[in-house]
Amino acid sequence: MVFRISHPHIEGFFQSSKPLFYRVLFDTEEMEDLFSYLPSFALYNVSKLALEKEIIFSKKQFLEGYALYVKGLKKGDFSHLTLSKSLFSAVLSSTPKSFYAMEVKEKLLLKMLEPTIQLSLHRFNFCKENKTFHSMVSGKELVSWGLQFSYPTLYSNSKKGDVIKTMKQKPFPNNLLFRSLMRFIRSKSDPVFFLVDGERINGQMRLGKNCFSWIHTYKSLNEQGLEVERRKK
Repeated sequence: MVFRISHPHIEGFFQSSKPLFYRVLFDTEEMEDLFSYLPSFALYNVSKLALEKEIIFSKKQFLEGYALYVKGLKKGDFSHLTLSKSLFSAVLSSTPKSFYAMEVKEKLLLKMLEPTIQLSLHRFNFCKENKTFHSMVSGKELVSWGLQFSYPTLYSNSKKGDVIKTMKQKPFPNNLLFRSLMRFIRSKSDPVFFLVDGERINGQMRLGKNCFSWIHTYKSLNEQGLEVERRKK
């Protein structure tokens, strides 16, 4: 077994705060390039009980799921697309030692021991009254916009009680992974500005450079009266 069997009463409870966020919509090829660029990592299922063989998602499995997501985005039709919540809420880690496992009825539930990169499907809505964007909210009229990558800058363990600065105090294995992620995102995507009734508004999110060729046809944006400012050549 890859993961050590234990319990929070023994290990303590992992707590994190003040995460760094990157919210970006990449095209399929850009996501494949990202996975090739990053140092060695795996995708771990931390959202539900699973058999040991289901705890680690393959990169191929994730990229195939993301390709279907982007295809649905371009068509403006998600009616036939069932996205795996556990797949798109996985965490990235360079080592399985970032986790231990709780054993429940012959299944496992992964628990974190140290900071990892959290994935989430990114959605937002636009408030027309005060012209602001609100990410990771629930409700109607949401615009799906790629992924949110988050990495905590502070974390603690309930057994030890000390608060650790993730990027400064200790060379955690996933610091290199997150820094590589940041470099790729900054290099291969641009900040997004939306045009609303002629006004230029910073969306506080990013768009892969390959996406600018088709994003103007994105149905959800058009329904919200949002237009992405075209990329300057």
